[in-house]
Amino acid sequence: MDSLFNLGLVFIIYALIIAGIGYFIVKFFNKIQNPYNVKIGQVIDRIYLAPNKGIVFIKVSKKVYMISVADNNINLIKEFDLSEIEIEKNTSKDK
Repeated sequence: MDSLFNLGLVFIIYALIIAGIGYFIVKFFNKIQNPYNVKIGQVIDRIYLAPNKGIVFIKVSKKVYMISVADNNINLIKEFDLSEIEIEKNTSKDK
């Protein structure tokens, strides 16, 4: 019975070591894929229209994309320049 306990303890220790090594390997490969931690796009807003359906606004560089998202479908609705949105935002504040 004592040897069975020791065997289980050794198994748990090895499992923790393997999990730790796996964790560091995943972190390492994430840094290789994105070495400068640069974010390419940013979700600005989401509008939910129904369950599993909505509109998403995504900013990429100086463009904003309006995208419809459904269960198995993603479509580009419209593309804006960031300057268009800033002008619209400023004129609405003046009113």
